[in-house]
Amino acid sequence: MIQLDASRCTACGLCSQVCPRRVLETALHDGALRTTIVEERRALCLGCGQCALVCRHQALQVDGLAPEAYAELPPEPLDPAALLQLFARRRSVRRYRDQPVPREILTRIVEAVRYAPPASGRPQVGVIVVDDPELLGRISRGCYALYSRLGEGLRNPFARFFIRRQIGARVLGQLESFVLPAMRWYSRWYQNGEGDELRRDSPALLLFHAPRAEACSDESCLIAALYAVLMAETLGVGTLINGLVPPGCNKSPELRQLLQLPPEREVYSCLCLGYPRIRYSRTLRRPLAEVRFLEPPGG
Repeated sequence: MIQLDASRCTACGLCSQVCPRRVLETALHDGALRTTIVEERRALCLGCGQCALVCRHQALQVDGLAPEAYAELPPEPLDPAALLQLFARRRSVRRYRDQPVPREILTRIVEAVRYAPPASGRPQVGVIVVDDPELLGRISRGCYALYSRLGEGLRNPFARFFIRRQIGARVLGQLESFVLPAMRWYSRWYQNGEGDELRRDSPALLLFHAPRAEACSDESCLIAALYAVLMAETLGVGTLINGLVPPGCNKSPELRQLLQLPPEREVYSCLCLGYPRIRYSRTLRRPLAEVRFLEPPGG
């Protein structure tokens, strides 16, 4: 996962300090300070690249991170008030104008995803951009078909038993109480030509996929989607994190083939994008369950 060029290393120790798993160590060897890779911990490397980012002499290289992937940091941090304003302005957009998002704008949104930190430390997230109306329609049809079959299966006690065992009681409860009741109306409207509420008639989708076997793939894809959301907001593009599309992409053989999704990967997050049809005049500060600073006992 990691290589150290001893000829460049000055043994400053920054890499060994920043490494969360102490794969690198700076210590005295034969009377001289040296940085080395601890072989018994080499396999623990997260591949996060933190060591290479702090090295001023480019003595470290991490597998999967090409030298051109590194860039200089911006000189000044973002103003906190400007960031809070961005958070306040952003809304989940469910009504879009009948106007395509130019590919140069979509490219800029995807570029922001390159800075998203993977939850497991390994950069394994992929992005599929869908902006062709015919392909968008095929994705919608595949998703509607999946939820229709699922609804029919849950009405069969025998099939319901096995579905429950596969997805668990919590997810089954969410499907029956929240998802499927809405999907019955969505399907009816879709079949009557009254709109595609599953995809919100959005002119573009971003699909974030990652390996099934990788730790925290779902979290990594959600973080990547959030970076795209914030970049889109600065470009005047509305977004909606859509939880209904990924299951269709993963469970439908036709959609997997359409997306050219490798067998070992799944779509974990989906982002609808487009220019908002409706502008909001106010924002919302959501209540939190609690805000509490934990104090020591007896303090």
